[in-house]
Parts: sequence; C-alpha cells; structure tokens
Amino acid sequence: MSNSHKTHQDTDVLICGAGCAGSLLAWILARQGLDVTLVDQSQHPRFAIGESSTPLADLILERMADRFGLPELAPLARWGSWQKHYPHLRCGKKRGFSYFGHQPGKAFSDTPQHQHSYLVAASAADAVSDTHWLRSDVDQWLCQQAVSAGVRYYDNTRVAVVPSSTDGWLIEGQQASVRQSWHASWCIDASGAGGWLPRTLGVSRADDQLRTRTGTLFGHFTGVQPMTRWLQQHGAGADEQEPFDADDAAQHHVLRDGWMWMLRFACGITSVGVTRPSPLWPSACNDPRQRWSVWQQLLDDYPTLQTLMAGSRLVDPRAEGATEPGLGWIPRISRLWRAAGGSRWLALPATVGVIDPLHSTGLAHTLFGVDRAAELLLSDWGSAAQSRLLSDYIEDRLEEVQWIDQLVAICYAALPDFELFTAVSSLYFVAAIASEHELSESGMLTHGFLGHRSSAWRELAAWVWSELQSREPHESEHGRRRFIDRLRQRIEPWNHVGLLAPEMHNRLARTVAPK
Repeated sequence: MSNSHKTHQDTDVLICGAGCAGSLLAWILARQGLDVTLVDQSQHPRFAIGESSTPLADLILERMADRFGLPELAPLARWGSWQKHYPHLRCGKKRGFSYFGHQPGKAFSDTPQHQHSYLVAASAADAVSDTHWLRSDVDQWLCQQAVSAGVRYYDNTRVAVVPSSTDGWLIEGQQASVRQSWHASWCIDASGAGGWLPRTLGVSRADDQLRTRTGTLFGHFTGVQPMTRWLQQHGAGADEQEPFDADDAAQHHVLRDGWMWMLRFACGITSVGVTRPSPLWPSACNDPRQRWSVWQQLLDDYPTLQTLMAGSRLVDPRAEGATEPGLGWIPRISRLWRAAGGSRWLALPATVGVIDPLHSTGLAHTLFGVDRAAELLLSDWGSAAQSRLLSDYIEDRLEEVQWIDQLVAICYAALPDFELFTAVSSLYFVAAIASEHELSESGMLTHGFLGHRSSAWRELAAWVWSELQSREPHESEHGRRRFIDRLRQRIEPWNHVGLLAPEMHNRLARTVAPK
C-alpha cells in the first residue's frame, strides 16, 4: 500500500475492534454476503484476560454456528470436539464451578459436610464439558476466519474521525503513515473499554447506577500448583462424592473481602486474578512497579494461596515496549454507557458495559449480543422489522448489564460469610439453568439473557439485596439460617437440581440442560 495517497473504500459494515466479538460478527456477516471492514488499533496475537465458557455460552455458540452457516465454529462449544478439531488452539477444560472459603492467616480447612467448599458441575463428562478460552489464540483464529471469509482487515489502525452522514458513516483513520477513509452504511463498536463510538457521539456514562464497584489485579502464570494436589497433601483429598476435579473448573477462592480466580489451561498456563471492592485496593496499584508487592501481601494473608503460587512465574501481560511481564490492573471493572446503539450504529456487549468476572457471564453475554447484532444487520435495512430489532437491541443490552450487576453485587454483599456467598450465588445458577433449558428446548431466550425480563426473578433479587442490607443474616447463626431457609423456599419453583439442599453437602453433580 502506497504511503503517498489516501485510500478510500465503500463498505456495508465497518467494525472497530478485532477481538472475540468484533471478529466473530465480521465473520458471520461476510459469510452471509455483506461487505465488511474490520479495523483494530492493535494486532494479533495479543494478551486478553482468559474467558470461561458456560453451558449457556456453548448453546448460544452452537446455535450461531448452525444459524449463520459457520460449521467451523461449532467445535469450540465442547472440550472434546475442540481437542479433536483444533488442538493447536490453547484452552482449558471446565467441568463446572468450584469454590473454596479461606480465612486470613489460616490454611484452608474443610468439614465432612464440605461447609467451606462448593462444587457445581456443569457437564456429565469431559467430552461435553465447557472450556476456558486462551483469548490470544482464539481471538486471532476468529480474525483469521473473518479474513478468509472476505473481510478486509486493517490492524494497527487508529480511527481519527467519525462524522455521521445521511446514508451512513464517513470514517477516517490512520495506519502507519497511510490515511484511510471508509464510507459505511453501518458502524459497529467492538472496541471494549475504549468505547470510541459512544465517546465520539457524546453518549454519557451510567457507571453511577451500578452497585458492583470492584477492581482487579491479574496475570497469566505458569507453575501454579493444583488445589486438588494441595488437598491431597494435607489429608483432605477428594472423596468419592466429588462430581469432578475441582481444578477443571472456574475456580473461586473466596476471601474476606473478595475472591481469587484460577482458570487452568492445558498448556500449563493459569489465569489468576484477585477481585475486590475498588476502595479496598491501595493507591500503590496505580504504579506498575509496586503492584507485585501488593500481590505478595495478598498471598501472605492466605497461606494456602501462597503455597499454590509459590513456584509460579508471571508470563503475561506485557505492556507495549516492556522487556518483562507485569501484573495487569483495572481500578474499576464495572462500567456502562447510557446507549447501546442508534441510527445505523451499534455497540457490542463488552463495549456497552461490563460488571465483574464473577459467575463467568462475559463470554455468554458477548456471544448472545453478537447473535442479536447479526440478526439485526442481516434483516432488511430500513424496514420496520429492522427498526424494531434495533429498539430491542438497545433496550436489552442495557438491561442485561444492569441485571448482571444485581446478581454479582448480591454476592459481594454476602461477604465475608462463605455460606451466605454460596447461598446467594444460587440466584445466578437458577437463572442460568432456566435460560439453558429455554434455549435448548425452544431455541429462544423468551425471558431474556439470564432471565433479565422476568419480573419474578427481579423481585427475588430485590428481596435478597434488601435482606443482606439489613445485616440480619450476617449478625447471628439464627439470622443466617432463617435467611437461607427462606431463600431456599423462594427459589423452589425453578430449583430442580438441589441448590441449597442440606443433603447435597455442597456437591451438585448435574445442573445443565442436555447438550
């Protein structure tokens, strides 16, 4: 490409952001015959926090592969098919969710009734299990699939001007010393936290409406010891009732004021991060040189976690131009724009808003939003039907983020009590299981993503939040028991898997709809 002139192209859809969502949407639209341009300010491969799939995410992905003619995509929906078709794409096996409650200054310990641990299975066997996505691999692969389908891709390109026109968008950008110009009928923001299109259009933020206000310190490590090995070494190995290996999971180490995640990939990398309310993080985290000392202090407070991480080595992320990797830092994760789209433009879910990695909602929410965006963009442009789809898209994306916020904020409000934390997590599980059955049986989410349209579930979440704010469940054993008993009764209409049942001893072997 010559550096001596400005290039200009017409395109049906321009997508800014070649991560998971942007590349997947570009691939879908190109496969369906649209002219698509994909622009990104960086290049592949690049670090991204590891994503954890769920049964709902897998069902959505399988449906998209069938609906939009992407048979190459379908194997990513299950661990077994992923390993068979794409062994070069690094991922991890996820049989479910595991939780371990830790006390400051004490090694982890449990009881015969598993009062300090909780395992919730999401699959019956390895072959059909969920996965952890090593995003550097998967994002690059999705981008390559989009290019193979005919998408024009421009990396290392910064969009400089986005003025609207009567029949779409005139977009200008810069790739090295070459100026680019595109006329696009539709413009899609898949830039994530950058939010370049809402910012350019003057959309305001709604962050103050969100209850969850957490920050996170994180990285990818090698040499992280498995929790199951630690349990065996300390005489607390898995018994015959264990539904799956607790390390083949989205592993949650629940702390006094937050939690640590561990997502293990088959290649030996483990994604590890600590998430806690933003005000509790010291200002030292703003200095990359001091983050390691903050990290070490956190580990010093929890002896078992310190042991698990003792032989580890940080391998990512690496800042641009840095010679050594450093811990990643997000002072506040949760954010929300007040608009998710408008006349001939859309923002994809991770741009619209993000809450917190708790419950692994990110990937399912992203895929569902891409599915909705594709349906809209493949409808008759300018028709009444497309106008309705656009209105629904804008309303649903905003309400979904606010609903996820409620489910997550409730769990933080239950801390530092591990039993309360796992009990109120049942709201997420009943919503997820119901959505899985809905999608599996009818092909639609009638009640919305995780049931965000359900007035009954909203009322239930409001009641739980009110009870936790009253402090009664925190202040006595009687108050805790009374609250959990009432919660068990309230979720009974949707609880078909034994959530909160004392006889289950915090071990649920099957919760997901059949795949």
